[in-house]
Amino acid sequence: MKVKKYLFVLVVLLVFSFSLVIGNLVVQAPFPPPYVKFYVNQPLGYIPFVTPGGKVNVDIMIEMSGIPDDSSEGIVSWGMTVCVDPDVLELVRVVTGLVGYFLFDFAEWLPPPMEIQLNVIPPSPGAGCVVISEVLIPTPLGGAGDSWSGLKLATLQFKSKSDTQTCLIDLNNAEYMTPDGTWHAVDIVLDGQYGTSPSPVPEFPIGLALEILFIPVIIYIFWRSKQRKKLLH
Repeated sequence: MKVKKYLFVLVVLLVFSFSLVIGNLVVQAPFPPPYVKFYVNQPLGYIPFVTPGGKVNVDIMIEMSGIPDDSSEGIVSWGMTVCVDPDVLELVRVVTGLVGYFLFDFAEWLPPPMEIQLNVIPPSPGAGCVVISEVLIPTPLGGAGDSWSGLKLATLQFKSKSDTQTCLIDLNNAEYMTPDGTWHAVDIVLDGQYGTSPSPVPEFPIGLALEILFIPVIIYIFWRSKQRKKLLH
């Protein structure tokens, strides 16, 4: 009887433990709004290698939620520092001010006159960090909100210097300004990767987890069946 009792308790504990694991894997709480996110656009999880001398385009995107359009919480300016390995990528130019770019599309919606000023402090010789910012002049009463989420902030055009050496595209000091002139740190910043994708973190397959979940139950049923056979004999 004691063995039977202990085995039952073990089964219950195992089932409970696996339930917690599966719950943590399946349930992922979204980032609560409002938030602003800057990230390097890389659908493959990295930016593919380019033959040395070729052009590498790096799109930096903005995503946001919970920020009303044309409001005091909206964005009228942004800035950041982008760092790369100068032995791998060499900055050629920074592109903004076109259709599909964040402040340009927002400015098109505003009454004229409205100017977009791009500021670029290029890397010093032998360095790989460029400081970029963009601002609306004059400052509107309300800034860009959720309707402009998902657009490009800027495209950094680099010349490839290697198609074998990987390079981090590091976004630092990412900020945005609201109409009152206050600068705010960006809530989420995701860097990029030039070259071969980093080793992915292995995912725990949910189907396998469910199968593992029932293993202790099957063992218990099998044990019970054996016990009944002994009693019958």
